[in-house]
Amino acid sequence: EKGEEKPQFAKLRVGQSIQTIELEDALELFKLPRTVGQYQEKDIVASTGRFGPFLRFDGAFYNIGKLDPLEIDLETSINAIEEKLEAARKALIHDFENDPPIKVLQGRYGPYMTVGKENYKLPKDIDPEALTLEKCLEIAENSQPTNKGGKRTVAKAKPKAKPKTKAKK
Repeated sequence: EKGEEKPQFAKLRVGQSIQTIELEDALELFKLPRTVGQYQEKDIVASTGRFGPFLRFDGAFYNIGKLDPLEIDLETSINAIEEKLEAARKALIHDFENDPPIKVLQGRYGPYMTVGKENYKLPKDIDPEALTLEKCLEIAENSQPTNKGGKRTVAKAKPKAKPKTKAKK
């Protein structure tokens, strides 16, 4: 009904069961998400999500692996955030001011470049550090993007075959 308070929900942790959970353990779950503290005058919030425990800081999410979001301290949180930011800074090799913008990055599977929203593999014989804007444009012109412009296609479900009925005589 209108005006009624909505009940609160909390996600069970791995190994917990609704049939066996104790009241004390259940109440602990309602402490999430919790504010760990502030860094650069912005809140750091610890919680658990679909992919495990994480920190939320400045609109971004940072995986904290096996660390407990109920127990993580401010110093550990700041270290986790700084590690991810440092990795992102190291990933950028070149950033060409162009239209569309061109970036040369170090990725999980080696160097690649982005032209707008399209990604391109770099040939193995090319040193990504030595790339020029002209060479990047040439690579983009002579190769196919690997991600098709960021558009994800979903396979359409095939219509189910109608059961065959025997003709009445």
